[in-house]
Amino acid sequence: MPTMTDNDIKEEISLAYLTAISSKAGIALNLKNRDVESEDVALTFQTYDSNGDKFISNLNMQLKTTSSISEYRIKSDVITYKLKIKNYNDLIAKRSTPIILGLLIIPNYQQCVNWTIQQLILNGTMYWVSFKGAKKIRNFRKITVRIPCSQMLNSTSLVEVMNKIAKGEDLC
Repeated sequence: MPTMTDNDIKEEISLAYLTAISSKAGIALNLKNRDVESEDVALTFQTYDSNGDKFISNLNMQLKTTSSISEYRIKSDVITYKLKIKNYNDLIAKRSTPIILGLLIIPNYQQCVNWTIQQLILNGTMYWVSFKGAKKIRNFRKITVRIPCSQMLNSTSLVEVMNKIAKGEDLC
C-alpha cells in the first residue's frame, strides 16, 4: 500500500520540477518546514541591482500541481485555475519578500515521470503569477485565477523574475 496520497505525490513532483530548474539557474531552493501562509519554498539568488551592486534576491513560492481538467483550462493566452480562497488570500497579503504561485500542469501524475538509463524526463510545464495588489475575497471556497500562458517558469524565466526583484520592479 502506498504511503503517500495522490496530493503528496503531486506536491513532490512540483518540488522536483522547481528544484531542477532552480539548480540549473544557480538559484538556491529552501523547502519550508511548514506550509505557513501558503509558502512552500524560499528561493535565493545573487544578482545585481540597477546600480550594478551585488543584491541577494529572495522569493517565496506556493506550489500547486494539477492534471485535472476540472481544476484548470487553457484558453488562448490565459490559464484559469481554481485556487482555494485561503491560499489566494495568503498570496495577496502584504509581505517584505515577494511571493508567487507556481502551477505545474502535468499529464496524469502516474505517467509524467519517465526514466531511461540516459535520462530522467518530467513531463509538464510550470506557470507563475503574482497576486500583489489584488483584492481580498470572502465567502467562497475557491476562486478562479488567471495566469498568462506567457509566464512559463523555466531556468531562464526564473532568473528574470529574480532580477526583477533585485531591480525593484513589480512582478505583476
